Amino acid sequence: MVKAAERITFETRTPQSYSEILRGYAGTPAAAITGDLFLPAGAARKVPVVVTSIGSHGLTSGREELYAEALTGAGFAMFIVDSYTARGFTETISDQGKLSMAASVTDAMFAIRRMAADARVDAKKIALMGYSRGGATAVQGWDERIRRAALGDLRPVAHVGLYPPCYQRWRHPQPVNAPLLMLFGGADELAREDRGMEYAAVLRAAGGDVTTVTYPGLQHSFDANYAAKPNPQTMNLSASRIMIEDDGDMSEDITGLRAGGDWAGFLHAVGARLGVKGAVTGNGPGP
Repeated sequence: MVKAAERITFETRTPQSYSEILRGYAGTPAAAITGDLFLPAGAARKVPVVVTSIGSHGLTSGREELYAEALTGAGFAMFIVDSYTARGFTETISDQGKLSMAASVTDAMFAIRRMAADARVDAKKIALMGYSRGGATAVQGWDERIRRAALGDLRPVAHVGLYPPCYQRWRHPQPVNAPLLMLFGGADELAREDRGMEYAAVLRAAGGDVTTVTYPGLQHSFDANYAAKPNPQTMNLSASRIMIEDDGDMSEDITGLRAGGDWAGFLHAVGARLGVKGAVTGNGPGP
């Protein structure tokens, strides 16, 4: 667990679908979660901040300390969004149905709003970063419809997705006017490079400023604090093609399944048809 300089509680929502976001969260109950804020030492002025969405393992990988040290050393604040603990769990690796992707994106958006209201933060210099599930959050939230509905006039200056699984994506993306950086491991079985490159091409065709970097031979979670090893708990859905439709609902093209308002039921049904158990995760080449 990260020992933060400051723990902040803020309000968010828990939508089951992106359609709830696009409707302005009408009827979506409020929730309260926490974030850990790291500030650069001796900051005497408003600082830029990197809002960070965590991965499925929660706060156990060690990468939080890695990035907090690097970012604060470079003069940035870092706000790590804990989407899990206040909701009664500490990970989603055992079941991604515990929390919808729309809820993870919402948490990131509300964290951006909370940081923009902090007198120590430069509201014009907020970026969104995430890894694995959090990387998908950064990529799926890189859409003008989401930005308008959740942030209003606020505009993050950059999005960064580390090994984001791109089998979940907008069918007709509307990229925001800010750069997106996606980082992939060449041997990643969960966030496959080929799917990432395919989606990057779609995003560029839609007018997006997208940069991709691939690290040959590296696995999923290549920046974690443990060596690459098989993880039998992981449900690998990289063979699926889950699309976010223009109305914010999600559907899967191969099976024809549609989520409606039941994220967990939809994901479990897709997993039963297309999922494979187990994948290698961790730093370095696989065993």
